[in-house]
Amino acid sequence: MKGDFESKLEALWVCMMVEVQATLAPFLTFASTYNVNKVHNMLALMLDPHFKSLDVVKTVFGWEKMIHMVVEYDNKALLPLLVVAFRFLNPNSNGLTKATPVDGDKDSIFGVVTSNEVTLHGLLLNELNLFHHLHVKSKDFMMPLTWWNIHDARFSNVSLVVQ
Repeated sequence: MKGDFESKLEALWVCMMVEVQATLAPFLTFASTYNVNKVHNMLALMLDPHFKSLDVVKTVFGWEKMIHMVVEYDNKALLPLLVVAFRFLNPNSNGLTKATPVDGDKDSIFGVVTSNEVTLHGLLLNELNLFHHLHVKSKDFMMPLTWWNIHDARFSNVSLVVQ
């Protein structure tokens, strides 16, 4: 009996998601090209565990266009926002940092010193990529802010922007 209830609940969830996608599809014109005035709409979709797979965007624009849009929104809006949030919370993170030369090559100009900006950008991009590649099960994201609170330690910088 319990399994029957769970399958009905899952079927209801699937129907709801289909209706949500059908309702949202006409409003996705904001996502087709980067628009600084509507950036919040795409970021809301990208960072909400309900919609992070961007199924509705894939359905409307196709896989390749969706990937291009995500990269564009990451680079033009989300990463700069993450840098500002990080710098606000870590005001002493300026200057240069010594990096370990690759294979002990002390003459390499690329392995000796790197800027904190490059390091920070790489850190934030890695965290964002981890989030993008994370598969979220439908039962895990009923409450988006609760999901972000639970995963705050894993995505500490991205969750700053969300919460």
